[in-house]
Amino acid sequence: MYGIRNHTCKPKEVRALIVQFFKSDADIKVDKKNKLIYIFIHHQPTKRDDIALKALCKGLNETQIKYPGTDMIIVYDVLSE
Repeated sequence: MYGIRNHTCKPKEVRALIVQFFKSDADIKVDKKNKLIYIFIHHQPTKRDDIALKALCKGLNETQIKYPGTDMIIVYDVLSE
């Protein structure tokens, strides 16, 4: 799924990572001028998980998902240190 499988081949591990990402804290920034919604997900417990999360964000960003009911594109990223 969006590059995560490059970091683990076990379906149970992929599922566990996705669940972990959904439970993570995140900061949201709305840029109305450029019609973007930024979602900055907080760092994960391990560097390996951060790398997998960055790969997921990259894949999701490539799809240019629009926030439902708007013309604003959601941009995912891992919060910088």
